Amino acid sequence: MKKLLLALSIAFVATTTVNAQSTEKAMPESGGGKQFDRSGMLEKQKAQLKEDLKLTDAQATTVVKLQREMMPQMREVMQANIATDEKASKMKDLRDVLKTNLARELKDEKLAEKVMQYQEAKMKQRMEKRKEAE
Repeated sequence: MKKLLLALSIAFVATTTVNAQSTEKAMPESGGGKQFDRSGMLEKQKAQLKEDLKLTDAQATTVVKLQREMMPQMREVMQANIATDEKASKMKDLRDVLKTNLARELKDEKLAEKVMQYQEAKMKQRMEKRKEAE
């Protein structure tokens, strides 16, 4: 009986070690797990914008580029240790800047407004999904 338990323990440890090592090799810079494909995500985002809002490839590229430029600032505000109403105010300011940049780059204020409304609707959907998952 002791030999059986020892053999099972060794097999379990060996299997766990092999799995952990293969995961680390898949993505060593992040400590393992699934590899994040940023370019694939950006392409998917552009395709969705083109399909849902009927944007051209150039317009979708511009929208994604401007959103990516604003992301670090938005992330910083969301992670800041400040009051909720102050976060909301700062995020509104950043969204206003994004809308202004979109209108300038797309040369179409109505289209910029349409993109912003679309993005806000998508964010609400994601937030609802998170609440449902909790």
